[in-house]
Amino acid sequence: MRRLRKNQLIRDLAAETNLSVNDLILPYFVVEGKGKREEIKSMPDVYHFSIDNLLKDLSEAVGIKSILLFGITKVKDAIGSQAYNKNG
Repeated sequence: MRRLRKNQLIRDLAAETNLSVNDLILPYFVVEGKGKREEIKSMPDVYHFSIDNLLKDLSEAVGIKSILLFGITKVKDAIGSQAYNKNG
């Protein structure tokens, strides 16, 4: 028997990967304000959205079942103290 077929774990590791739209997660970067849709320079075709424009864009994300929201704050520091802000 070939080395890559000896046990199920090795066969699983060497198996082909099949991806479908069900496996995808669409990231969104949300900023404060209204009417904002600004491209992130370091990531072409990825944008910062305000909530109103985020909802418009979500309605066009046909077939994507999962999203991941990243809240972008204006106030940052080296220790991430805004994560503990009582007012959100």
